[in-house]
Amino acid sequence: MAATREQRIDRVTKNLKVARVFNTLVEEMKAMGLTNDDSQCTEVMAPVAHSDRSPVLLFMGGGMGAGKSTVLKDILKE
Repeated sequence: MAATREQRIDRVTKNLKVARVFNTLVEEMKAMGLTNDDSQCTEVMAPVAHSDRSPVLLFMGGGMGAGKSTVLKDILKE
């Protein structure tokens, strides 16, 4: 089922000539070459309580109807 979903997303992306810029944290860590083990885990990447977390500055761009507000609402919901 996941393969079918990915095929649909690929087809829509190709047809609409959409460039996906939003990446998940996992994708970014893979791109940086980080592995699943904790040997390369730094203080910044280690899970901490919400009260001990530093603020995050997030820049989002996109045209009208791109889903910026939806992403922001989902982030604030958590």
